[in-house]
Amino acid sequence: MRIFGKKGSIEILSALLEKGKLYQDELGNIVGMKGGQLVDRIKELKEYGILDWEIEDKFGGKKWIFLTEKGKKIAKYLIEIEKIMEEE
Repeated sequence: MRIFGKKGSIEILSALLEKGKLYQDELGNIVGMKGGQLVDRIKELKEYGILDWEIEDKFGGKKWIFLTEKGKKIAKYLIEIEKIMEEE
């Protein structure tokens, strides 16, 4: 899938796997993305069923981003693949 070659995709998965769930702006700060680029990547990952979000009303509609079960499995495999690729 091409989505994993796009900027920030693996970083987003890694951050969410480590933290559980994050507000969209927190996620952006961690992975170094913001604005339309971050929103587009989140939407693409959601379309593949890798992550999802929920809107929290009490904080002015802030969006929690989290991995689905499918996303957690994929994230674990991708991180392992990255580790193998970095081995010497």
